[in-house]
Amino acid sequence: MTGRRRLARSLVVAPALALLGLDFALRGALLRAFTRDAVVAYLACFALGAVAWSALTLASARRRSWTRWAARSLLAAMALLALGTQLQTWGRYRSYLNWRTALMGNSLTPFLGHALWGDRLRGLACLLAPVVFVLAVVVALRRLAPPRRSAGRLALPVGVLGLAAAMAWGKADAGWDSGTSPDVLWLAAVGALARSHRTHEDVMVELRWLPAARSPEGVPALHPHPARARSVLLLVDESVRGEDMCSAPSPDDADCPRNPFTNRLLPERHGFGQMRALDSTTALSMVTMLSGHSPAEPRDSLLSAPLLPEYARAAGVDAAFFTSQNLLYANAGRFLEGLPLSDFVSGTELDPYADYLDGADDGRLLDRVLPGLSRLRAPYLAIAQLANTHFPYQVDPSDLAFSSRYDWRTMDACGRTRIRYWDALHRQDKLLARFLAAFRARPGGERTVVVFLSDHGEQLGEHGQTGHTWNLYDDEIRVPMWIDAPPGTLTAEEEAHLRALEDVPLTELDIAPTLLDLLGVWDAPELGALRAAMPGVSLLRGAPPAERALVMTNCSPLFSCALQNWGAMRGTRKLLAAQGDRAWHCVDVVADPMEKGDLGPEACGDLRALAEGEGRGTPFP
Repeated sequence: MTGRRRLARSLVVAPALALLGLDFALRGALLRAFTRDAVVAYLACFALGAVAWSALTLASARRRSWTRWAARSLLAAMALLALGTQLQTWGRYRSYLNWRTALMGNSLTPFLGHALWGDRLRGLACLLAPVVFVLAVVVALRRLAPPRRSAGRLALPVGVLGLAAAMAWGKADAGWDSGTSPDVLWLAAVGALARSHRTHEDVMVELRWLPAARSPEGVPALHPHPARARSVLLLVDESVRGEDMCSAPSPDDADCPRNPFTNRLLPERHGFGQMRALDSTTALSMVTMLSGHSPAEPRDSLLSAPLLPEYARAAGVDAAFFTSQNLLYANAGRFLEGLPLSDFVSGTELDPYADYLDGADDGRLLDRVLPGLSRLRAPYLAIAQLANTHFPYQVDPSDLAFSSRYDWRTMDACGRTRIRYWDALHRQDKLLARFLAAFRARPGGERTVVVFLSDHGEQLGEHGQTGHTWNLYDDEIRVPMWIDAPPGTLTAEEEAHLRALEDVPLTELDIAPTLLDLLGVWDAPELGALRAAMPGVSLLRGAPPAERALVMTNCSPLFSCALQNWGAMRGTRKLLAAQGDRAWHCVDVVADPMEKGDLGPEACGDLRALAEGEGRGTPFP
């Protein structure tokens, strides 16, 4: 065999080998941590892509056959999409798109439509470099030693079969969502998405809307005048039920079995036992808290509403955002992009394999938050979003405070889920207490007001389901909330107002006004129009109007729902329904905290007209 032929053969496998080397260059330390089974799965799936790359490279190097153009088109498309978009995704999130990404609320279409355009210079480089490389290999192979007729004739169908096999079987199944090479991950994601569209087995692919790029209304320059000099830290937990945590302090830790650590650490905190989300999904709750706008507003309104960090920047205040969430989920990264932040970290920066459900380890996030806060210029606004209490609920195997006390064999599925959930809350509370103790001991900690609440709650079988987004019963929307303010950070009047709100119905619409008030800009005349668009109130100034009525919904133009459900609430009366119902239900959340009764829609007065307004109608047929 001549040297030219040997070199030509090496060029045939060059794209696949280069891809493998690139993957190891990007995440070598992670790949070396794979188990033996994961390595076998990685190589098996990689082989499917390698067959496709090599066969298409060979077919593209034919001299005269028309099939070379089909092969070149497929090869360029592979380089552009299956590799180029993965490089761009890694550069943005330190994570690859994969089959779970496609099926868990972030399909490939919004990513291509938003993320690549939003970072077009780097995106173009990531997209075009692989295309230029593979076409250069084809040119070199064609000049050195084009394939013989029989090999060239078979190469194209073999390459197509390799692509089809990667799409069908390229999901590495050894406990790793991103357990093989980036090209096969992309192909498997396309295959999974296509199957779900055909079979309708995964409801997430039916979502009409996802959070997208924002075009926020400008916030005028603000001159803060806080009542006291103070920084603000907002801690947002995940899927924590109000009934399972003590918001108000208790002198006996036994009264707070799921959060004994923070209960003991923060005996002077202000607790709010009637705080509710207006929905039971993270995407909408975060928008509500950060913007002060209702999730029922039009999509354009939600995408143009300024978020808290933008108000902070207008006031000359440093802002930071720390989250253990994987921002590929539900296109969240694109929604948050462009915020004026002095510091930012996401789940995939802490762990590129951060799960799409419960994110990176919250302990690692909080360890990153501590030095991050020290670098901010006081006063500042910081937001830390936790994730581990989302299903499947991360627990500490060495400290199973609840499951170790019970015989699981005597429980049904909901009972076992509830016990694991409690263990996850116990672990999370221990992490929070450790973080808060360290934070308070650092310089600046004694001048920072900490606001804690959950994004939404969690149903554990009370109304026939587990998880959230099923309906708007209190299991899913009533959340714990407390404010811990060190001495001197609140005025006596502010403290009195907070103490009076322990049992007053509140909603997450009140979070943004409260934080803006803590920063000293809520009264700024420049905010007149923006303030008028927020239906919430600052809790530092007392209770919301008793007559305030609000739409509650999981079906927003910003994040459509799989199961139709919405309603409205005023005071303690709540009207709600889901698509499986036959009529509206009216409940009083104080007189009937388990919400097992039904007062009839007439008992909720005009809430029915509010719930059905703006073209919503009823969620049931």
